[in-house]
Amino acid sequence: MVPGSISMNFFDGGSRTVREVVRPSVHARCAGLLDDLAVGETLDMVAGQSFEWYGAATSDGVVCIGGRQDQELGAVWSWLLRTFGILPWGAVELLTARELNPKGLSLPGTVCVDRTMIDASPLTGRFLYLVHELIHQWFGNLVRFDVPEGRWEPWIDGLACYALQRVVTPSIRSVFDRLSARYMGSAVPELRERGMRTDRCHTALGADDSVLGSWIELAAIGIRRVADTRSRVHVGPDNPTPISKLLFP
Repeated sequence: MVPGSISMNFFDGGSRTVREVVRPSVHARCAGLLDDLAVGETLDMVAGQSFEWYGAATSDGVVCIGGRQDQELGAVWSWLLRTFGILPWGAVELLTARELNPKGLSLPGTVCVDRTMIDASPLTGRFLYLVHELIHQWFGNLVRFDVPEGRWEPWIDGLACYALQRVVTPSIRSVFDRLSARYMGSAVPELRERGMRTDRCHTALGADDSVLGSWIELAAIGIRRVADTRSRVHVGPDNPTPISKLLFP
């Protein structure tokens, strides 16, 4: 999930706030790069939620979780960096919380997730969701979407499964299929539609290399835009981009 408009202020349970721990390395870095940070994109977060710093994903492809190097997540992260490019803000800090709702939140340079996701096995929906939040660093944070969430979030689901199939194990497809089926079996029309779109997006990625190529091209445009103008690309119906034909067929 990428926030729309929130205001936060968390504590890590000790004497230091997460703002004090993370802001010098993350928020200051992003504020120094981006002139268009929106409300809800910084670590000024809602009081009452306790967060802990738990690790980082570095620009050289290493992911450390709880003081140890995570091989599976590191392999996926390395693939994402090779595929979509080094992020302008470099490393991504990982924060955890108990009973976080929604289960994940991606901000520029920071991913906040529910504690149950951080040690998940690669063959679980929680691991898939964690990769989903990491992909939001490019698509949601580096590139902004001025379109309904239901049109572009399913592509992030599809990209997460595609990356895991390529890098970790083809067996993740069975997990992905169960999650899609759960969406499609929902009584909520929006969730049913998301399930159908998610399945179509994943199928398209596997069937046509040019589909992934469009996302790669969009990420490259986003990286150049930040370097040249200190602002992000905004994707919308009136702003043609390499993925316009995917979002607005």
